[in-house]
Amino acid sequence: MEASAFRPHFPISVADQFNICTVQVSTFFYFFLVGLRGSGWGGDVGDREA
Repeated sequence: MEASAFRPHFPISVADQFNICTVQVSTFFYFFLVGLRGSGWGGDVGDREA
């Protein structure tokens, strides 16, 4: 009884955690790349060309 009652909750919670982690990682990489382009690469290239 306990196994059948516990079973449906496990995949849902794991899927939710996986989705949350994926969103956090993708958001982190997005802002990380935007920050590099804006402050690091973009700024250096713009200054050198000017």
